[in-house]
Amino acid sequence: MSMQIFPKSGPVIVESLRGRDLLSLADLTPDEFSGLLDSALTLKQGWKTGDRPRLLEHKTLAMIFEKQSLRTRSTFDIAMYQLGGHSVLLSQNYIGWGVRETIKDVAYNLERWTEGIMARTYGHETLVELAEHADVPVINGLSDLLHPCQLAADYLTRPRAPSPSRPAPASRSRRAARGPGSPPCNCTLAQQLTRPPAARPGETR
Repeated sequence: MSMQIFPKSGPVIVESLRGRDLLSLADLTPDEFSGLLDSALTLKQGWKTGDRPRLLEHKTLAMIFEKQSLRTRSTFDIAMYQLGGHSVLLSQNYIGWGVRETIKDVAYNLERWTEGIMARTYGHETLVELAEHADVPVINGLSDLLHPCQLAADYLTRPRAPSPSRPAPASRSRRAARGPGSPPCNCTLAQQLTRPPAARPGETR
């Protein structure tokens, strides 16, 4: 993908993620995923102290919903506004893809008008086809297979390894995903199965 939804300035920009789709967390390397979380934490902490950069000023995100949504629709819409951008809500009633518009045509039109597309669909293959034809980043807002945004948000609530910029966590947290076959559970499995195996004591990798 050649277009960029993220600006060149701002906290903790992961260069390798510029202009890329986010269909599955399994597509990210461990360093990219860690950088994504660092960026989110930096923004969150800065927001509380009044540091509120307009990182997406003059940027527009198309939001396509085949499914009803409360949290995903609200948080994406609010986030675009808080970061200086704008969102456009498109439901199946509006665009009628697969009926009056093909997914390919939707992609070709939206890439001309927006800097990114977030889609919440039934079939995961719909997202894959959308990303294949769109020349702007496509974000998975939920499919019947994966829900990467929710899992990434869940990870933000977990204590992370201490670093010079992060003190040691005070306590451990618990993480749960609904039963096998649920999108968050699938995301967790996909990320864990694609992560390099941990070294055993006395080994290096």
